[in-house]
Amino acid sequence: METRAEILQLALVPRLVVTPQSNRPVMGIVQDTLTAVRKLTKRDTFIEKSDFMNLILFKIKWNGKLPIPTILKPKPLWTGKQLFELCLPQGKTYLYGI
Repeated sequence: METRAEILQLALVPRLVVTPQSNRPVMGIVQDTLTAVRKLTKRDTFIEKSDFMNLILFKIKWNGKLPIPTILKPKPLWTGKQLFELCLPQGKTYLYGI
């Protein structure tokens, strides 16, 4: 139990993002993350419902509501930008085209 409690407190990702010594970020965007975000937010990136659901379920605080699909027929498709926007923390926005 002691080990479990220690891991739960010490290995929390939010605690590992900023170092207490200098109050600076420990992690940064690396090439893989930057490439993935770029591919996800391109204009021609469309995601089917099953894939969209699998990806959005990784978000911890999701209210269970899907946005309206961008393309309705022949099958509903969502854009990568819609998925990216759902993954942002509440109250944060991003600028298109940067």
